[in-house]
Amino acid sequence: MRNKRLIAATLVALLLASPVSRADEASETAAAIAALAAKIAAEKAALDAAIAAVEAALATARANAEAEAAALRAQEEADAAAEAIDAANRAIDAANAAAEAAAQQALREAQDRETAQAEAENAIRLQQQQQAEAAAQLAQQQQAEAAAQLAQQQQAEAAAQAASLKAQQEAIERATAELNAQRILAEKAANDLKEQQIASEKASNNLKSQQEEATKSSDALKLQIEAANKTVAELKEKLENEARNALELRLKQEAALKAAELKAREDAEAKAASELKIKLENEARIASELKQEAALKAAELKAKEEAEAKVASELRAKLDAEAAAAAAKLIEDAIIQAAKLLEESKLQADKAVNQTKTNNQSKGSTTKTVATKKVTITCTKGKLVKRVSAVNPKCPVGYKRK
Repeated sequence: MRNKRLIAATLVALLLASPVSRADEASETAAAIAALAAKIAAEKAALDAAIAAVEAALATARANAEAEAAALRAQEEADAAAEAIDAANRAIDAANAAAEAAAQQALREAQDRETAQAEAENAIRLQQQQQAEAAAQLAQQQQAEAAAQLAQQQQAEAAAQAASLKAQQEAIERATAELNAQRILAEKAANDLKEQQIASEKASNNLKSQQEEATKSSDALKLQIEAANKTVAELKEKLENEARNALELRLKQEAALKAAELKAREDAEAKAASELKIKLENEARIASELKQEAALKAAELKAKEEAEAKVASELRAKLDAEAAAAAAKLIEDAIIQAAKLLEESKLQADKAVNQTKTNNQSKGSTTKTVATKKVTITCTKGKLVKRVSAVNPKCPVGYKRK
């Protein structure tokens, strides 16, 4: 609209300035109008193409980001599975170490029991030998002193010793039985430990097979991701081709529509220029007649003005003198009144300051004046940038504050 008004004003000025060459200037103006319209249409087409390119780039970047995010999630899942497998391997190693330590401890305890049993048997045999030697010495002494008396005592002592030896032998048999039971328990513990080791090895083998399966699954997932990336690339290329074709079709349609609109606009402007030319010719003829009448009236008016100017000059001199006197008096009165007002304002200001100080001291509070002012923020949406100015500015829907 603004361009149309400027063009119309230019056309009118050209027609008024040189009535002789109006047809040539009108044709030149029409050509300038057509060139300007073509330039505007080209700039609009370039802007539409740039917007479409930006939208396509945004769509492509969004698709690439989604594909990269999917690949990253798959990689994170594979890393988590590998970490779980490593943790299971560490747990199996710890269990094997604990089982080996327990087996070694059980073997050491069994060896300690066997050593204690051997020492107890040696002690019993030594005690039996000592008792036998003591009995032989006592028998010899008893036979040498009094065979008859000592025979009875020897029999009684021999019975007691036999009972003591029998009790010791029973104790030895019980200790031997306990040691045998402990040996059986140790053998059982060793067998259990071997079974645990076998189970641990079996679990380790199962875990290794699971790890191999997980590796195979990870490889298969990588192949799927590569296939998905290839499919996405093909789909992206297809979409770009379709978008390019659609853009070309839309540009052709818009160009045809704009050409039709431009032609209709040129026809309308040519018709308006023709009507304006006729109107301006009529106005020029009327203006010429009015100019002649104005010249006659101007001569009459000039004579009248000269007479009135003389009277006005005399009246102006008188009025200037009176105005000077009145102005001097007004200035003097204004100065006096201003001095009074200034004094009163000063007194009121001092009074207000004292009252404010008194109120601040009594209440202990300060008054803050909040100045409401506009704030300008920058909002972005991709590569688009907008500035918003307001008291409480907010970004439009879809935009983010920078």
